[in-house]
Amino acid sequence: MRSAIYGTLLALTVTATMAAEDTRSANYMLPWCKFFVGGNANLSPADAFDEGICLGTVAGIADVAGFLPGRRCANIPVGVTNGQEVRVVVRYIEAWPNRMHEEFVGLVLEALANAWPCPK
Repeated sequence: MRSAIYGTLLALTVTATMAAEDTRSANYMLPWCKFFVGGNANLSPADAFDEGICLGTVAGIADVAGFLPGRRCANIPVGVTNGQEVRVVVRYIEAWPNRMHEEFVGLVLEALANAWPCPK
């Protein structure tokens, strides 16, 4: 009987661990991007770090998006700010709430390419 109880507890522990939040998903990253866009100055250091992860991810992808092939290519005009890029990403992800579980990086690429497609 004890082994059955221990086995059940172990299974619940493993399930809870597996259900941990996916930090690579849009669901996880979107609030931090919204903090950046909103200019929230009252963030804790940990929150500010995650806000910086959003900004760095979007800015990094924007820097290389013009060199990507096909539909992932983005022709971002000179003068577009990081803030504008993050706002485009936030709007795009919010327009597709059924895709919040997907990886943030992929949706960033789509958002930028949708807003500023490369010429064919």
